[in-house]
Amino acid sequence: MSKTIAEIRGKQGYTSTIIEEADGRVHFNGDMDIDADGAYRAYHPDNKSGLDDLRNAHTGDDWFGCVTVGGRPVIQGPGDPAPGFYVSATSLHLLQPDGTVYPRTNPRGYVDAESVPFIVVPPAIVKGVAGVVLGCKARLTDTRSGKSVDCVVAGTGPSTKTGEASIAAAKALGIPSSARSGGEEKPVFTYELWPGVAAVVNGVTYPLQHS
Repeated sequence: MSKTIAEIRGKQGYTSTIIEEADGRVHFNGDMDIDADGAYRAYHPDNKSGLDDLRNAHTGDDWFGCVTVGGRPVIQGPGDPAPGFYVSATSLHLLQPDGTVYPRTNPRGYVDAESVPFIVVPPAIVKGVAGVVLGCKARLTDTRSGKSVDCVVAGTGPSTKTGEASIAAAKALGIPSSARSGGEEKPVFTYELWPGVAAVVNGVTYPLQHS
């Protein structure tokens, strides 16, 4: 039997019902906000050069979209992928070739929103299912066109929000992919995930990570 994990009222006034099926698959419908987190060029100190507005990376001194040391966001250096940009993080941390986790200040240790299709899910899913959610297999479908893209669950978002996907996921579905101005306000997307099943996206197998 299926069970309802949560019902979340979206910012556009619709209610998203999160369902877990008997086989463990979880699904819900939602809109699409564009997430730049994890991208090497996600945020820049000048708030112009980055893919996203810095207001989406912090509230006051609380930096949730960037890695901080001593309360200050870390800036990428000469040997990093995008020198001068902040190091932006995803909830999912990647592993180095030797199987250890990257140092938290290394921008390569997070899922790149520009190149990897991923989705972000509300905490109710993480708390409501037995399988590991971060790093698990996911699929995002535009119900209007029927197009779908294989994804990884790379983040957990606010408890009051459903419907968030990476720049790369939006591009794959032909949705405006700018983190500043793109996305879709209508709840026309089906989000599916398989907790406990490691995602394989673009030939890369992602680690399952307990929250």
